[in-house]
Amino acid sequence: MSTLAGGVTSRFPEELWLEIVHQAPQESLLRISLVDRALRRISSPFLFSRFTLHPYNLGPYGNRSYEEREVFALDEATQNREMEHLNFRCSAEIAPLVRLVNIAPLDEPKRAKGTDSPSALINLFFLRIPAFIHLATFRAYNLIFTHIALRNLCTLPALTQLEVVACVVTGWVDEPNFNLHQLITARLGPSPRASSPLDPWIRLIDADHLVDLSLTIPADFWATIAQYIPTFPCLTRLELLSRKCPSLPISTLVSLLVKFPSVTDLSLGGNWYFSYQAQYCDVLPSIQRFFGTFEFLPLIIGRPTLTRIGSSCPGSYWLQRVSAMDTESNVTSLTLYSYPLDLAEFCLLSKVFPALTCLDLEFEHDSGHGSSFSEITSFLRGFILSPPVSPCLDSLRITWDRQNWDEMLSSEEEDEAEVDESESEDEDDEEEDEEDDELENHIDRDETKTSSRKHARLTKAEAVAGLRLLMAKFSALRSLQIEGHAFLFHALRRSDGTIEENIAVTACDFNRFYNGDDSDASDEE
Repeated sequence: MSTLAGGVTSRFPEELWLEIVHQAPQESLLRISLVDRALRRISSPFLFSRFTLHPYNLGPYGNRSYEEREVFALDEATQNREMEHLNFRCSAEIAPLVRLVNIAPLDEPKRAKGTDSPSALINLFFLRIPAFIHLATFRAYNLIFTHIALRNLCTLPALTQLEVVACVVTGWVDEPNFNLHQLITARLGPSPRASSPLDPWIRLIDADHLVDLSLTIPADFWATIAQYIPTFPCLTRLELLSRKCPSLPISTLVSLLVKFPSVTDLSLGGNWYFSYQAQYCDVLPSIQRFFGTFEFLPLIIGRPTLTRIGSSCPGSYWLQRVSAMDTESNVTSLTLYSYPLDLAEFCLLSKVFPALTCLDLEFEHDSGHGSSFSEITSFLRGFILSPPVSPCLDSLRITWDRQNWDEMLSSEEEDEAEVDESESEDEDDEEEDEEDDELENHIDRDETKTSSRKHARLTKAEAVAGLRLLMAKFSALRSLQIEGHAFLFHALRRSDGTIEENIAVTACDFNRFYNGDDSDASDEE
């Protein structure tokens, strides 16, 4: 009964478990035994559904990328272990249970001794791969495919997902029976050593059947690939990445995108020259979700189907460009990574995307704006007094980049003593109210009191009070999250109208919250 009782015996002493078994009626033990056998029969296939083979090792990093590192043979002990593993997985009893195969190198440069061609394990694997009759997903990294390897891969009847990254094909001959017509998902990332990227993979895929495709294309091959790649009429999700890509004319990108007329989800990486032209207006007519360079947005921002955007940009320049187009946007969800926006730019954001219900902003700290907390409170002061929040906004999240938080938290602690002292003096005079004019008067009074401070700014108590008023004012706002250096405000409106809060206003509380223990985080000022 190990299957059924495995979780129990790990928590109870063995003596107690044996006593329970001895006291149980014989009929109950029989039923438990039958259930245990049924669970074994059901769960056993899942124990062998994933198979990972490490046929070689990688050399030291140096200044090279993962794909450019040297390939080394395994030491004898590791090779014997991998061979035993391969023999077991390819056996007649186990092979039909395998659903996913992952071929990846060991990443142990210290154990790499002498370059060699690690072909023994790889050749043996591809000779036996037809035994995996139910294999659905195949992944390979830094691998050399021979003609035999491709031929046997094409014989797998259940293969629907393919991922080949930094792989090279040698000795390939185009044959009519070479195809992967059953694939629905493919991720192709050619090796830097390949002379013809994406060949022969694009030729093997059935373009009429594929629905999800990710391509990593070297900069020099974009135009070539755009010419010979077939049209994929059923493809709905497309990811285009470019390794070491210089700026390319957007016309090159458009010439490739027209081969995917049904795409609804596009992810785009790389740098592009922007040149909006009328002939590009028909590209991606069904686009619904876009993540990538902001320079591409003017080509699709007017699509009535586009509802979700994720983009990274250096500032508000792209907002001004898009707003100048005077196109109506139906975008309801926006994720933006940029330098902090001022209040005017935030208002412009609401103007460009009037239908937003979900807004997620992640700001990089701007060293030119003084200390981290003063940057946040400077933004919050204007945001609270004149909130540029759409009445239909359901979720708002604003965070400052956490990359340098640990370094900045220590410096914030030095300011907290001064700020907390002034907060305690003002605490007796503060009265929380849901009216905006009361908050404005309160902040004006506080400015007079703090004019002698080094930085005239919102205290953390005032910021919390103001954000609470925002939640009260905008009844459609279900979630409000503000996260910065030693400051955190999370408010969630439940279905019954009550609001749950998580608040941290000191470096200690902030660290405690992100270490998984927010029980002591302050929630009242």
